[in-house]
Amino acid sequence: DFHPGGLSLVRGGDGGLTLMVINHRRAGAASVEIFDVRVAAGRVSLTPRATIQSGLLVHPDDIAAAGPDVFYVTNQSVVKNPLLRRLEDYALLRRGNVIYFDGTNFRIVAQGLNFANGIQLSPDGAHVYVAPFAFDGACDHNCSFVAGDPSAAFAFLAPALLLPPGRRKWGIAAALGFGVVVGLLRMYQGGHF
Repeated sequence: DFHPGGLSLVRGGDGGLTLMVINHRRAGAASVEIFDVRVAAGRVSLTPRATIQSGLLVHPDDIAAAGPDVFYVTNQSVVKNPLLRRLEDYALLRRGNVIYFDGTNFRIVAQGLNFANGIQLSPDGAHVYVAPFAFDGACDHNCSFVAGDPSAAFAFLAPALLLPPGRRKWGIAAALGFGVVVGLLRMYQGGHF
């Protein structure tokens, strides 16, 4: 049951490498999997060392290793109920957070973030950088990019074109309407500008 999300590689004081991976398990809660990395004769091998779980790992997105046993994780959301999570997404509520694991315990170190996503440490480890969603006008022009959700919604045009002639126009209208609604919802969420 290994479905990797964010990952981070860190070199310890002894020169050893540690890989940390967020595991979005299909069955059960998310976890952080920790592996010792060995490189020998041009081959890389991973040895599982630990599986870390916590009720604070709600919707983890990315991880930043701060040492062989310590790390930061971003949670895009702290809502466990799928319906409430979807409502939270559409309402753009600032419910994401950053949690820190000190080798023994988790604690929340930042909260009130909108879709906390990427996380990175400064080279000296003194600063943590988080990339939450924030439409603050930083992009002056051409801020658009291909939107997967509306593209998938508009894909319903293909089967609509195969409908019998009497139903085809209604199928095309429904597919176009569905694509427009999904596109507008993604723009409202701030997913695409």
